[in-house]
Amino acid sequence: MSTNEKTILILADANPRAAIATLRALKNSDISIHLCFNKRSIINNIIYRRYYRNAPLYYDQTSEETFINSLISIKDAIGNYILLPYGEALLRWAIRRKDELKKAGVTLPTVDFEKYILLSDKESFANLCSDSDIDVPQKINIDWSTFKQKFVIKPKKLVNDQRCLKYPVLVENSNSFQKLKETNIDMTKHLLQEYIDGPSIYYCAYWEEGVCKLRFVQKNIVQQPAGKSVIKAVPYNLPEDILEKIEKMLQRIDWEGVIMIEVKEDLKTHKYYAIEANPRFWGPLQIAIDNGINFPAAIMGLNIEENKPKDSFGYLWLSGYISGFFIKLQTKTDFQKFQYENSEGIVYRDIWLRKDTYAYFFIEPIISVINNTLLSAVRVFGELSIL
Repeated sequence: MSTNEKTILILADANPRAAIATLRALKNSDISIHLCFNKRSIINNIIYRRYYRNAPLYYDQTSEETFINSLISIKDAIGNYILLPYGEALLRWAIRRKDELKKAGVTLPTVDFEKYILLSDKESFANLCSDSDIDVPQKINIDWSTFKQKFVIKPKKLVNDQRCLKYPVLVENSNSFQKLKETNIDMTKHLLQEYIDGPSIYYCAYWEEGVCKLRFVQKNIVQQPAGKSVIKAVPYNLPEDILEKIEKMLQRIDWEGVIMIEVKEDLKTHKYYAIEANPRFWGPLQIAIDNGINFPAAIMGLNIEENKPKDSFGYLWLSGYISGFFIKLQTKTDFQKFQYENSEGIVYRDIWLRKDTYAYFFIEPIISVINNTLLSAVRVFGELSIL
């Protein structure tokens, strides 16, 4: 699936941490890189100012039709290009119209739509793993009268429905349980699974013509409350039997392109359970890049000979502690922290505290505080107006 095209488009605001990692990964290449945004923002200029080789472009996400039309209009402006895989909803729109885009000169280095949702949708992924002899968390029934145990509720499929969640929710105390009960979601469209108490581990890979070309595994040792974003991670080695089962599954379905599969290790039994898959670039992509595993270069058909650094690098997102603090207040849950015995010699590098993004390192916490303070004010005002 690697390509010799020399022009790429990055939907940079769909996943800024993955986008900046991609730009760093391709900074020494001769590829023409175009950054694309949903709207104009001073923040985008702060984050990406060193990478504006070309004037920024803009897409319209009002609907699937306007989004596809904007991608085609961009092609008319810059010529044929590759659309790198960022953003769940936007990417689904693009892959669903993959053939149409291809005819217009826009290439997606992904599988077709049916295979994409096979892994991206939570229920079909769980079923695929079970069929591949990979353990998944047990489905459970809940006594809705009172909170008795931690559990995870997931949308079976990603659908445009106000009564269906857009992402998994960890229900870990009576507060989050009550909030779930107060929602108007359709329970028939959701999957309830037991909570696995243990660290999440990301299997990250690039597959081409039925072969795993690049692989990187990370262990997440700090996550935001309620199972949100990764704050701290280290390189890791999955047990060979788990690795073999995952790769046999991907080979069996003729997977192509990038993929991140999350598994969790149960701290009590030390069994590994498959949690979900993201068939697109993931947030902490930077840790793989720092450790010499260049997934964006692989997609672009560039030299991917391993050039591992002398040090082993860990991932750090210090600003994530700030936004995590507000999640903690809202959900009344805590950060998820796990021990890593082999941390000696690991050099942690913050995603933003680097010479190309120093300014944003100091600005992101301020934005987080302002946004969360405003949201709190809106909630309070709403409650007062009801009284």
